[in-house]
Amino acid sequence: MSSAARAWSKHAGATRWQFLIALGHLAVAGCGDGNTTRDDGGSAGATAQAGDGSETTSGGEGGSAEAGAGGSATGGAFAGAAGHAGESGAECDEDHDCEPLGECYSASCETGTCLGSVLSRGSACESGFCNGFARCLACLDDADGVEQDSGCGASTPVCLEAESQPVCVGCASDVDCDDAIACTVDGCVDGACEHTVLPSGASCRDGVCNGEAGESSCVGCLDDVSAGTDRGCTPEAPRCDTSEGTAVCVTCQRTDDCDDGNECTADSCNRGVCEHTALVSGTPCVGGYCNGVSGAEICIPKPCENDASCDDGVACTAEVCEASFLCTYTPDPAKCADSGDVCRPNVCTVGVGCQAVDVSRSLELLRNPDFEAGNTVWTEISSNYPQVIFLFDYVPTLRAHTESYIAWLGGGEGPVDEHNSLSQTVSIPAGTVLLELSFFYQVWSDDLPDDQNYLNVTLRATGENQNDEAIVTFHNQDETRVWRRFSTSLDVARWAGSDAVLEFSGASVDGYTAFFIDTVSLRAKVCE
Repeated sequence: MSSAARAWSKHAGATRWQFLIALGHLAVAGCGDGNTTRDDGGSAGATAQAGDGSETTSGGEGGSAEAGAGGSATGGAFAGAAGHAGESGAECDEDHDCEPLGECYSASCETGTCLGSVLSRGSACESGFCNGFARCLACLDDADGVEQDSGCGASTPVCLEAESQPVCVGCASDVDCDDAIACTVDGCVDGACEHTVLPSGASCRDGVCNGEAGESSCVGCLDDVSAGTDRGCTPEAPRCDTSEGTAVCVTCQRTDDCDDGNECTADSCNRGVCEHTALVSGTPCVGGYCNGVSGAEICIPKPCENDASCDDGVACTAEVCEASFLCTYTPDPAKCADSGDVCRPNVCTVGVGCQAVDVSRSLELLRNPDFEAGNTVWTEISSNYPQVIFLFDYVPTLRAHTESYIAWLGGGEGPVDEHNSLSQTVSIPAGTVLLELSFFYQVWSDDLPDDQNYLNVTLRATGENQNDEAIVTFHNQDETRVWRRFSTSLDVARWAGSDAVLEFSGASVDGYTAFFIDTVSLRAKVCE
C-alpha cells in the first residue's frame, strides 16, 4: 500500500478504503495481484498471503469475515491492513462506511468504492466556510464592494481572503470607502475607511464646499464676505443668498445693495435682482424735480416764485425758493419719529417723507482670520516650538479647513508638556449691536481617563490683570477627527466701543492631546 493509501485508510470497523480522484472526486486505490475470498459466515484466519488469486481465508462463524493482517488481493485490487469486507468483498456497503478526507470534503459509497468530493464554496465548516478548494476559512470575499462578506460583521464587512489568514476589515481599497459625499476625500488606510473633509471654499460638483462633512456640504456659494464677492459667486452676482434654503448667487440681498446714487429712481431688491424704477415726473428732488423718463432719470431745476411754490407735500423737508428762482429741498431727519430700532431708523427722503431704512453693517473684525497669510497678525506663543500656525501638511492625514494653514495648539510632536496660545487684538465699534464668534476645530487625543488637557477660548481686555470672559473650553475627551463648527454670540454691552483680545490657549500636560483650529471669524453687526 502506498503512503497515500495508508493515510486515507479508515480503521474504524476494520474497513479498507479506495478513493478515486477524477473531476472533483478523490479515489485511493491499492495495488496487488491476488484474489481474496471467504466462506458465508466464516471468520478470517490470522494471516493471508497476497498471491495469484487462488488462496482463501475462511472461518466458521459470524456474518462476515475479516481480512487477515497481511490481506490478499484478487483481480489486481489491494486488501488493506485493516478493512471491512462486505458480502461481496467490496470496500464499503453504505455512505457511513466512508470518512471524508477533511472538513471541506464529502464522502460516499458508490458501487462498493468510497468516493470523496470537494465541498462547494460557501459550505459551512468547523471554523467558517469552505472556499471551494478544500480549505476552511474564517471568511469569504463573496459580496460586492463593501457589502457584508460571509463571516464578517457590519463594522468590518470586507474579507481579505487572499491573506494567509483571512481577516475581516473595513475596506480593501479606496473604492470601498466612497461615501458619495462630494466634499470628502475618501481613502482606505490600514483596512479602515478615512473621509477627509475638503476645506471651505474648495470646488465641488455643484459649487463650493462649506467645510463640513455631510451630504449637503457641497453648496452653490458661501455667504462669507461682508462686502465684495462671496465665495462661489461672480462680480455680476456677488451676494450669496441662503434665505430660501438653497444657496444661490444673487445681485442683491437688501435694498442698500441696489443703491445707484440716482435720487430720481426708486431702488429695490426683488428676489435677488436689483430694480431701479423711475420716479414719476414732478417728484421733488434735491435740485428740483424728477423728469420721470425711464432709463434717463434726472433731477431738473424747478422754477419758483416763493418758498410756498416749492412745497413737496412732505413734512420732513425744508423747501426754499432760491434767488435763482429755483427750488431746493433739504431733508431734516429730526422731524421723523423715532422708529425704536437703532438698525432701522426713520430717514427723511425728499419727495417720499419719513421711512425706515436698514443702516446695519456686518464687519469682520479679525485680520488673517483663516491663517492663509501665514504667521502674520496673530501673536503666537509656545513653550517648545517657534510657532503655532502651520501648513496643514505638517500634520500627517490632516487637511486644513480653509486652503492651507491651521493653528495647532495643545500637544506637539513628542511626549513633552506643552503650553501655547494664539491671540489677536481687535477694535469693537461703538455701534455694535451683535458680536458673533465662530471657528472650526478638531481634537486628537490619546485615550485618557479624565479631562486632563484643554483648550480655552477667551475674550479679554487689553490691559493687564483683566478678567477673561470664558467663551468655551474643550478637553481631551471631546475628541473629533473631522472639522466641527463652534459659534456663539458674545456680550455686546461689555465690549462695544473698546479694544479686546481674542485668545486660544492650549495645554497638553498629561498624555497627548492636540487641538486644531481654522477659519476663525469675529463678526460685528454695527448700526450707527
